[in-house]
Amino acid sequence: MIWGLAMRWLVEKSVAALCVVAVAGCGGAGGPEFVPVSGRLTIDGEPVARVTVEFRPIPGDQTGVNTGGSSRGYTDADGRFTLTSAIAGRGEGVAVGRHRVRLRGRESIDSEGLEEMPEDERPPVITDAMVQDVIIEVPPGGTDAADISITTS
Repeated sequence: MIWGLAMRWLVEKSVAALCVVAVAGCGGAGGPEFVPVSGRLTIDGEPVARVTVEFRPIPGDQTGVNTGGSSRGYTDADGRFTLTSAIAGRGEGVAVGRHRVRLRGRESIDSEGLEEMPEDERPPVITDAMVQDVIIEVPPGGTDAADISITTS
C-alpha cells in the first residue's frame, strides 16, 4: 500500500514536471529574437524589381531551439525589400543569426500573368546556382543593409 502511494506521488510529480518543461519550450520568451531587416537586391550592379527575397535560418545558428522559420519580402522598383516573418503573428522581422538566401523572380509568376506583363516589367529568371552561396548574418538589433549583390558573369 505504501509502495503504491509512493509510486503514484512520483508519477504525478513527474507528469507535472514534464508539463512545465513542455510549455517552457514552446516559443514565447525562449524563442528566437526577431529583428527588422531590409536591404537591396542588385544583379550585375542594377536594382532588380518584382523578386521575392526569402531568408531561411541555418539550423543551429540561432539561439534557442526554434530557428524562427523563414522570412520573406518583395523587391520594389529600386530593388529594396523589407522582410516579414512567415510565422503568423510575428510581423516584420527575421530571427537573429545566419540565413541562406533564396530568390524567386520570373519563375514565381504563372505563365498567364507573365504573358500579360510588358517585357521590360517582367522579373528576371533567377536560378538557385546564382544564390547558392549567399548567406546573410542578421545581427541583434536588425539591419537596413542586408544587401544582396549577384553577378551573372
